Amino acid sequence: MSINIYDIDFTPMGIAWEQQVIPPNGQTTFMPAIYLDEWVSTGSALACANVYTDWPKNNGYSYCPEKTANFTITTTTAVAYLNEPVQTDGYCEGTFRVPPEEAPYSGTYFVAVGAWSVGWKAWQNTTFTVEYQVPADFDHNHEIEIYDVIKVTGIYGAKSGDPDWNPEIDLKPDGAIGIYDVVRVTGIYGTTY
Repeated sequence: MSINIYDIDFTPMGIAWEQQVIPPNGQTTFMPAIYLDEWVSTGSALACANVYTDWPKNNGYSYCPEKTANFTITTTTAVAYLNEPVQTDGYCEGTFRVPPEEAPYSGTYFVAVGAWSVGWKAWQNTTFTVEYQVPADFDHNHEIEIYDVIKVTGIYGAKSGDPDWNPEIDLKPDGAIGIYDVVRVTGIYGTTY
């Protein structure tokens, strides 16, 4: 069985589930967790499921026509564990990115964190407020200046997953630092707020 997912732009987000299935009674239920990269567009999305006689690479064929389902992606990074938290001395630290549609990022945010390990559960939440910020102000000094231009042009061409990738600089966001990101910063060069 495989489930492929696509965002609102019909950009493939990869295979969400790939499993060999041999159910004893002919029925099985899957509830796969789907990892979403930071570049994935929020909004409507599509899941396409197929059940095969064997892996396609082994000349397997589909048992029936592909089935599809629509769903909504509300956020891609609001869960800290998606960003590989660091564990030290029984504590975990993680980061998350405010969804791009929330620009200019100001407002009050509620964050909830849960952890499960060997039967133990922990839950904590907090609220924090972010002051108004122009997304192109990467050094957060309330001015779009040469340092902000250098930040975006310095990693021009970088893609999600690259070592120099910085999702904060992907202003579109489309998973790559491109001309749109450069123009967005240089177009307001000299602005203070």
